Amino acid sequence: MEHKPQNYILCATPRTGSTLLCSLLKSTGVAGVPESYFRQQDLGVWAQRWGLRTQPGDATFFESYIARAIAAGSTNNGVFAMRVMWGTMDEITAGLAALHPSIAGDDLALLNEAFGQPQFVYLTREDLVAQAVSRLKAEQTDIWHV
Repeated sequence: MEHKPQNYILCATPRTGSTLLCSLLKSTGVAGVPESYFRQQDLGVWAQRWGLRTQPGDATFFESYIARAIAAGSTNNGVFAMRVMWGTMDEITAGLAALHPSIAGDDLALLNEAFGQPQFVYLTREDLVAQAVSRLKAEQTDIWHV
């Protein structure tokens, strides 16, 4: 039986090591290209990079944006990956609900419809105090990565 590559969504909160993990996964060339494609602050940047003619807020934006995110987040073997921080998930499912009103309210069904039944990888950090201190320092200094 042939094994079909599996799509996945890396779910995390800030300062859990997701940037390092995404970088390592990308470097394999076979594990998708996980990025925070749906981070609200970056939608316009990604749209411009991909040459989308519509902008966030336009009626047709989200549908074409999803197609481009899937293309950008996929490796040649067909694996799609993306990173989603907790605060972004509601925005993604709201956009998907507008595209698929018949399954609005069923977040898993919406994600399955858009991203091909992805697996979910939950990244956590054992030392929550160190995570909180790291996040506070990053917010105060605006230095998130070195």
